[in-house]
Amino acid sequence: PGRHASRRDLATARRLVRHLGARPLLVDPDLHDRATGLTIGLPHAIAFLLRDVYEREIDRNRLTEALAGNSIWSTMRVSLSDPTMVGDLIQTNRDWVDYWWRKFAGVGGRARQPARRTGRTNRTNRTKSRRTRA
Repeated sequence: PGRHASRRDLATARRLVRHLGARPLLVDPDLHDRATGLTIGLPHAIAFLLRDVYEREIDRNRLTEALAGNSIWSTMRVSLSDPTMVGDLIQTNRDWVDYWWRKFAGVGGRARQPARRTGRTNRTNRTKSRRTRA
């Protein structure tokens, strides 16, 4: 439910979530997107990239596949997720996934947190920020 949901709507949503066996949790949308970008988006992006690199390497060098141990398979496990579903999630949270990717890649000092939601999208806000810096 949105920020302006009625108590009745919230109660209905909570019942639905409990019925599905989950624990309802009310969270600020921006904090949700930040956490989702880190805990779902980034691991999937890394796993899909690693799997792509791995598959290209075994096409070039079959010995890589023979030498692969449990570490690579454990790391790539989430890459077996439905790429359409995960792609939509990553696209929806692209600003936070990009932020966490930059932190992960070691450029954390230059990574900027996405702008808080306003009437405009984060992408628009980021583009305007880049223009003012130039």
